[in-house]
Amino acid sequence: MRILTGIFILSLLLPVASRSALCQTDATQSAKATEQTSPAMQASPAASPNAQDFAASPSAITPATEALIAFKDSEVKFSVEKLMDILADKRHEGWVLAAYPDPKTSHPLIGAGFSLDLAAREHPQLDPKNPHPFYEPSSAELWQAAGLEPARLTNILAQFHEQLTEQTAHEMRRNLGELAAQIDESDARLLVRIGIVQSILNARAYCRNFDQLTASQQMALTQLVYQIGFNLRSLRSFSR
Repeated sequence: MRILTGIFILSLLLPVASRSALCQTDATQSAKATEQTSPAMQASPAASPNAQDFAASPSAITPATEALIAFKDSEVKFSVEKLMDILADKRHEGWVLAAYPDPKTSHPLIGAGFSLDLAAREHPQLDPKNPHPFYEPSSAELWQAAGLEPARLTNILAQFHEQLTEQTAHEMRRNLGELAAQIDESDARLLVRIGIVQSILNARAYCRNFDQLTASQQMALTQLVYQIGFNLRSLRSFSR
C-alpha cells in the first residue's frame, strides 16, 4: 500500500522537479548509496515539545532529537497540519490505537503505522553539495520528540509482547477491533506529526534545493519520503 502510494507521488513529483532542475542529486553518489544501503533500512512517521521536556533525562537528547524538537512549521511552505490530515485519513492508512503486529515482520506498530521498537541507524550524506544530514532516530527517540512519556512506550511494548505469548501475530491482526486502546487520537496525531518532521528533514537531505521548491513540490517530496523512507535510495528514477 505505502510503496504503491509512494510510486504514485513520485510520478507526480518527478516531471515538475526535473523541468525546474530544482531537486538536484548526484546520480553517481545515489548509486553508491543504493549499494551501501542494507535491505533492513526502512523508514521509521499538535505542538512540538520543548527541549526542557527532556531535562529530567539529558542523556536522551541526541542530535536527531534536537533537530526534531527544534523544527518549526514555518520552515516549509506547505501546511504541516494539512499533510497530517492526509496521512491520518482512516480510509487510506491503518489507524489502530493499540500496538499491533506488522503484517510482514510482526514488529509492533501503533496509530498510522508508527514503529515502536526500531533502533537508530546512521545514513551517510553522500552528496558533497548537500549540507543536510539524514536522520533515522530510534522509535524511543521519536516517541519522546513527539512529546509522549517514555514510560508509556515501555508499558505498551510489554503488553504487546505479553499478548504475543497468548495468541499469534495473525490472530492479533484478525482481532484488531478487540484491542484495548493504549493511546488516544491526539497521541496518534502527535506520532504522525513527528514522522512528517523527520520526513521533511530527510527530504532536505535527499534534495539539496528543497527550500526552493514550491509548496506543492515540498509536500509531495515529504510525503514520498514518509511513505518509502530510506528505500527511496533504491529508486533509480529518483536520482535522474
